[in-house]
Amino acid sequence: MTVRSYLAKFQPELPADDSEIRSMAAAAWHRRRGLFITTKDLERMRPGDRETIERVGARLSGRRSD
Repeated sequence: MTVRSYLAKFQPELPADDSEIRSMAAAAWHRRRGLFITTKDLERMRPGDRETIERVGARLSGRRSD
């Protein structure tokens, strides 16, 4: 049985695919100067760069629970 909340209509739709996520990340960078890095982005980075990004993310947002 699924119970739906009356607030469900206010929930945003999730991006459908990687290209839409990349587009949202680019918009965040250009419009708000925000940086959005996916796990796929991290996998493509050099190990030193990846560690730096992970340290900055942990400092700003707390450690991830993988």
